[in-house]
Amino acid sequence: MKKILFVNGGVREFAKRFKESCERNKLECVSIRTHHNSVIVAGSESLKYVHLGEEIPIESFDYAFIRVKGRYTHLSSLLTYILEHYGVPYNDVSNLEHTMGDEKITQMVRLSLEKMPIPKTLIFSTQSFKKNRDFILKETTFPCVLKTNGSKGQNVWKIQNLSDLEKQIGQIDQELMIIQEFIPNTYDIRALFFDGQLLGAIERSSQDGFYNNASKGGNLKEAELSAEEIRLSKKACQILEVDFGGVDFVRTDKGILFFEINKGPQVYGLESATGLDIPDFLVQKIKKRLGR
Repeated sequence: MKKILFVNGGVREFAKRFKESCERNKLECVSIRTHHNSVIVAGSESLKYVHLGEEIPIESFDYAFIRVKGRYTHLSSLLTYILEHYGVPYNDVSNLEHTMGDEKITQMVRLSLEKMPIPKTLIFSTQSFKKNRDFILKETTFPCVLKTNGSKGQNVWKIQNLSDLEKQIGQIDQELMIIQEFIPNTYDIRALFFDGQLLGAIERSSQDGFYNNASKGGNLKEAELSAEEIRLSKKACQILEVDFGGVDFVRTDKGILFFEINKGPQVYGLESATGLDIPDFLVQKIKKRLGR
């Protein structure tokens, strides 16, 4: 029997009639509510798509029908990327489009699907945290890092315990947020790429033991990357279709872990640490592209 995934963000009556029609036509239908979903990803592990505390094996479906209205379109976009990866047909390619499509939350899903190294990441909304609370907390270790979309170190919090986590989640007014494992480090790396070429890289070390960003007062110095770090960074940019990207990662005993690939990254900290003239480099590179 063919298996249909029905993703509903509208009224329940439509979902009820959709399921009844599937039964009449001898199709198995699994109906889920968009805002009850969470996604758990890590580059070295299989992705978990969770609905009301249960894993949903996305790859087992023959077709997905997505019907979404309201504020949960980002979750639907993440699901559509997963459907694309597993080759499951679905309606409306426009479901991929989202204004946060190039931000860190979407990046974690896309990089994980390609088995790229990222911290373990749990993605959820305020409502889906409540619906999947036990499942999410079972996958969470403290301290952890809570994030929403943002830049320059904004909307990032180090969380010490469950009480702090629930308090902070209750204060966030965004569609989606993520919990990531906390990676102890004394510095992280910002590497700048354009058109598959490394422009330069810096080490960013914090003054407060957490925020390494230059915008948060992090100390900067020029860094050298290994051939493997360059290879993986270039691959991350290719996966995310980013030509000009600021690749942020941390070095660990098991290799690097990507935090984010920044589209349209700030360059001033890197320029001050390396002496590079980034705009001039970009112009020269574009000139060569144009064959002049």
